[in-house]
Amino acid sequence: MILAREGVLNSGLQALGVIGSDPPQWVASNNSVFLVMAYAYILFMMFPLMNTLGTLDRSQVEAARDLGASVWRVHYRVVLPHAKPGIAMGAIVVFMLSAGVITVPELVGRGLHPDWFSQVIYRRFFDTGDWNQGSAYSLMLLASCIVFILMVLSAFRVSIREIAK
Repeated sequence: MILAREGVLNSGLQALGVIGSDPPQWVASNNSVFLVMAYAYILFMMFPLMNTLGTLDRSQVEAARDLGASVWRVHYRVVLPHAKPGIAMGAIVVFMLSAGVITVPELVGRGLHPDWFSQVIYRRFFDTGDWNQGSAYSLMLLASCIVFILMVLSAFRVSIREIAK
């Protein structure tokens, strides 16, 4: 509805005079798929982050401010280290949802952009009936997801215990 040829985005740009009478097609590109997925999954990033930030003791922030830390330094040295488990969990949840999504690439212009890996797996199982290749692709997706999770945990220096709190 937003990215359609007669959608909200093109109507707004035409009203502002940015584009002419022939509006561009926003749908049917990988960029539009990324935009739709970011719009759909932003809450799945915000919930773990807000949950983690809700446990932050305000006296720590006040103590840092009383000791003369600037706003940026308080965020960098107090808030961000406390929020690392929430950021890691949000990144993992959004990645896992994005890795397995089939509907967004189908809805945002089926056949007009390269297939996503989840679409390839779906087609191997249900369109061609090649269960062996579909299973192999599914195991590859599972392995890449596990590697991604381990990389995120390592990058944020967060353990599973910290995320489970």
